[in-house]
Amino acid sequence: NKELATFAMTDALTGMPNRRALMEEIPRMWARAQRESHCVLLAYVDLDGFKGINDQYGHDTGDQLLMTLSRQLLAALRDSDFAARVGGDEFVMVGVGPALAELAASTSAIAELQHRLSAATQCDLLLPATGLLRYPGASVGVVAIDPKTTTPEQAMLQGDAATYDIKSQRRNSSTKPC
Repeated sequence: NKELATFAMTDALTGMPNRRALMEEIPRMWARAQRESHCVLLAYVDLDGFKGINDQYGHDTGDQLLMTLSRQLLAALRDSDFAARVGGDEFVMVGVGPALAELAASTSAIAELQHRLSAATQCDLLLPATGLLRYPGASVGVVAIDPKTTTPEQAMLQGDAATYDIKSQRRNSSTKPC
C-alpha cells in the first residue's frame, strides 16, 4: 500500500511529486506559515517553447528536457520548499517566505526566488543526431501570499497570472523562447 501511495503522488517521468502531492502539501504549508506569521511564496514555472521542442526534436528530447529541468529545479530549492510537476510543461513551488510584517523582505524574496528558479530552467542538451539544444529558460511567476487572507486556489491563480505576465514580457523583449 505504501508503494502504491508513493506511486500515486509521483510524476512517472521526472520522479518529482505530482499535482495530487502538491494539493496535499499546500494546506500544511499554509498552516505552518499562519502559525509563524509568514507569507507563502508560490512560484509557477511554465516552459516556454516546449511544444515546439517536442515538434522539432521529438518527444524523447522533450522528456530529456523535462527530466533535466526537474533535477535543476529541485536543486535550486531550500530544504523546506516543495515542488511538483503539475502539468505537461508546468511546475509549482511553494515555501514559507519572510514574516508578513516585512513587506520589503517579501519583494526581495520574490525577486531572489524568481531569479534562482529562472536560472535553474536554463540548460544545454546534447542531442545525438542534431547537436546542441540551448534552452534559454522558462517563464517563472512568483507571488507572496498572506495565508490568512488568500486560499491555496486563489494563490495558484495568482501564480499562474504572474507567470503569464512574465511570459508576455519575455515575448516583447529580446529573451525569446526557442
